[in-house]
Amino acid sequence: MIPPCNSRASDTFSWRVPQRTYTESFPTKGTWDQIRVTAPRVPWPKVVWFKEAIPRFSFIHWLTLLDRLPMHDRLCSWGMNVPARCVLCDSPSESNRYMFFECNFIRPIWTSLVSRVVPNPPLPLPDTTAWIMNTPPVSAP
Repeated sequence: MIPPCNSRASDTFSWRVPQRTYTESFPTKGTWDQIRVTAPRVPWPKVVWFKEAIPRFSFIHWLTLLDRLPMHDRLCSWGMNVPARCVLCDSPSESNRYMFFECNFIRPIWTSLVSRVVPNPPLPLPDTTAWIMNTPPVSAP
């Protein structure tokens, strides 16, 4: 192999773009589109991430929608030695869905709070999120 030499030609960088051609400028967006894995769009981002949201609550809501909260059932599946029982009602399993909408301790609280706005509140989290997305905003008095 012959080492590079300035007398033959100058060294240049070439960046591959999505159309399988090369350019001298670095295409940030094109590179990002090539290396990332795209996922289908979800309908709930505006319910989770909005200007007035408290970041900690949005983060927990996001993890809940993705079924990624480290509840006891999930921790047990990771091999951690934690009791799988619900800490609030001592039910045999504590899962993401159970904790927020099926727990005998939480369900009456949720129903009481939301029934002030709607007579029959939705119980599963995806239904609740869909309900929030379709509910018109409440105007301030």
